[in-house]
Amino acid sequence: MKIKVSHILVPTFKQAESIIKEMEKGAKFEDMAKKYSTDATCKAQGGLLGPIEKGTVSEEFWDAASSLRVNEISDPVQDHKGFHIIKRSV
Repeated sequence: MKIKVSHILVPTFKQAESIIKEMEKGAKFEDMAKKYSTDATCKAQGGLLGPIEKGTVSEEFWDAASSLRVNEISDPVQDHKGFHIIKRSV
């Protein structure tokens, strides 16, 4: 099963929480990704990671992403790269 996701990668839980709070106040996910994400590959595309499947991302990332509904945004998810905020698009 493949799912399409975007993400914002930051180094700290505190920063991830701060970004989520900004989005709760109306900031757009894509704008936050361009401004804050440390993932250079996805940053310029508003966080778009594209289609993923189990085994292509960390287990923590996959478990969180695959449990989201379409357009739902995750709480901060930690893996070996840092803290992700994940948005499922399909």
